[in-house]
Amino acid sequence: MFAAARRPLLARGRVFRLPACLYHGPVQQALEARLQERFDPVHMEVQNESHGAVENESHFHVLLVTPEFEGKRALQQHRLVNGALTGEDGELPFHALRITAKTPEQWEGNKSTLKAPPCGGKGDGRNSKGQAPTA
Repeated sequence: MFAAARRPLLARGRVFRLPACLYHGPVQQALEARLQERFDPVHMEVQNESHGAVENESHFHVLLVTPEFEGKRALQQHRLVNGALTGEDGELPFHALRITAKTPEQWEGNKSTLKAPPCGGKGDGRNSKGQAPTA
């Protein structure tokens, strides 16, 4: 359905790109499938927070609510999520991951998430304004 999102949309000679919330690319689909299979969550949201061209799929926010997080500290919860998404090479298949991990009880008490911090672009070839380097 969103395959056309890889190409700019043209209207009266102007170029438009779909916003991240409407683009559901292959990396995001793979993340959702892995998390669903690994955790069978009560609630899950995977958001593409990439700056620049959204089809880059370089920055993601994962909101995961599962009973598996009960009794675990935030660091342990985040390690579980990272472990589920890390490839055989020990690397994540994208640049940045923001995790909101909650137990069902925590989720029922507070369904908010923190705002994403600004990305300095280090490590993904972009500067602090989200611009690719010029040659």
